[in-house]
Amino acid sequence: MIGTQHLDTFFHAAIANMLLKYGALSFGLDGLTPIKYHVLSHIWLGCFGIWLRVPTLDAYYIGTQIVAIPVLFFNLALAVHLLRPTKAESFDGAFVTLVPLLLLVTADLWGWTSYLVSESYCLSIILLLLAFPLLAEIAEDDFRLRPGLQIAALVITGILIQLSKVSVGVIFWGATGYLLWRQQGLTLRNLIALALPILLLVAPLAAIFSPDAGSYSRGFSLFRFVVDYPRGAWPNIAANLVLLCAAAKVWLSGSARDRKVAETFVILVIGCLVPALLLDIYDTAYYFVNVGTWGCIVFVSAYGPAILGEQRVRLLTPAIVILAIVLVALATGEKRNSLKKVALQLEDLRTRMRMLNGESAGPNITPWQGLFELVAPGHPARTALATDIKRTPGGQAKQTLLSAGLAQDRYAAVFVPPDNSAFWSTNVDCRGNPFFASAIIGVPLLRGLTPSALKCGLYSPPVYLPDASSAPTTDAQLCSRAAKSNLTTVIVMEAPAIARRIDCPLK
Repeated sequence: MIGTQHLDTFFHAAIANMLLKYGALSFGLDGLTPIKYHVLSHIWLGCFGIWLRVPTLDAYYIGTQIVAIPVLFFNLALAVHLLRPTKAESFDGAFVTLVPLLLLVTADLWGWTSYLVSESYCLSIILLLLAFPLLAEIAEDDFRLRPGLQIAALVITGILIQLSKVSVGVIFWGATGYLLWRQQGLTLRNLIALALPILLLVAPLAAIFSPDAGSYSRGFSLFRFVVDYPRGAWPNIAANLVLLCAAAKVWLSGSARDRKVAETFVILVIGCLVPALLLDIYDTAYYFVNVGTWGCIVFVSAYGPAILGEQRVRLLTPAIVILAIVLVALATGEKRNSLKKVALQLEDLRTRMRMLNGESAGPNITPWQGLFELVAPGHPARTALATDIKRTPGGQAKQTLLSAGLAQDRYAAVFVPPDNSAFWSTNVDCRGNPFFASAIIGVPLLRGLTPSALKCGLYSPPVYLPDASSAPTTDAQLCSRAAKSNLTTVIVMEAPAIARRIDCPLK
């Protein structure tokens, strides 16, 4: 309400609200204009918010931090446990739990941590980790005894992964297709019989739900991702190379099942590296190449005794691994400084709120003192802050829309005229202003892009017509525009605390 919300959260909360309330895949910035996007995480977090009876914006941080990330770590340990060689000696559960975490925080030391930020990527990795043991089961010699059940599970899992993150789904299907081909026999006939149905499944899903569906055929751009984003590229490339070396060692000394698993992970590496390094998708290449890092963590942890030797593995006692995790985490600036960053953000929030309310700077409060005041249960600063935020233009706008009953109305839209300058200057980044109604209230705007006079960019794919920006519009024109999305009521917000209602005639 004071314009400090991260734009990604606005972006995704708007999609979730439009999906759950209107059944439309849209941002809600100009009616229910359709978009393309992988939607499973939006459905999950949106429903999570309904279950907890909290706004979708709250559900995004509660669902991710309190549910998704712990589940991700649990599934990481589960995948390692179930992927182990069939004849492997039973080893300490602490190894299964702690070694993958050590490898993960080690990768975080140099690379990006998008799994902590992107809820769609986090969900896709959760599902991928659940699928790894299924691939290991299919690699067993008795696969032919029950292929129907396993293939059905593969199809369901693959569809869910692709609906979460298209790039992860494409990589998963490449590795899965190879393993099935390997089990059925490496013949041209079997290749065609497997490749055709997989393509018929994967290609339409990618075309329908991927916002970058047309970008994968843009041509080659050799190593652009490495040049433009070295920190995102090199750690993941290194992890993929480690996975190749580990797979080679397992393939040379493992059983038939282990060799098939190793080959499948090699195909996984190929599916990660080829698009990221060769295609002109540098802006989304990370979500290809990082999948190999997760594959490396699982494979190396599961086959650790075979790769390193039993004697070396026994040296990795729980105490040593925990100490290593702590040391590596403390060496990671992003983790070490996270509390300080939160404190500074909270102080920025207070400063911004006072500025919007036209108040003086007030007493000097250190970030750490501000953090205590705003987090400590029952502290008066929390109540005072909530009261002051309601007085800001954003707070008034929210209350106005809620008072009009728009949170429950499934046939209403909002129009904000260009001269409502308080609304169009609420967000620190002007690109966030259009998402205010759809993300916070769950109601679409009409002509909801920022007025052209503000010369503000668009924080969404370019799916809107040139006349989607806010401009003077008659009531009849608003009703005509609302009718295209089967909406019958328009609330015109002339000022943060002033709104009038238009009941459009039914056709």
